[in-house]
Amino acid sequence: MPILCATNFSDEALTATTVAAEFARRMGDELWLVFVLPENTAKAFGEAVLSTAETTLQGEAARVRKLGATVRPALLKGKLHVELPRFAALNQVQLVIAGGSHKEPSLLG
Repeated sequence: MPILCATNFSDEALTATTVAAEFARRMGDELWLVFVLPENTAKAFGEAVLSTAETTLQGEAARVRKLGATVRPALLKGKLHVELPRFAALNQVQLVIAGGSHKEPSLLG
């Protein structure tokens, strides 16, 4: 039963990722760590923002692996409310974990 953790790299998302990693480790399941980059952001900032997003996602995946989880990072482009459910269905995800945040997601801080 794959688990999906949606991240925006906020403090709340880092906590959610840690919780998701523990679930995945205990259940012996694979964890998808997913970041959805808004399409307009990708278009506006081009390769630089894609590279930054990928590097950040890979770094977070490495942190999660140290917690003992099997993790597969995925960088998606588009609208969160469209891409996340599509990805979850395509990968037969049974559980979605995400941290709440009162701020808009940002790679810039």
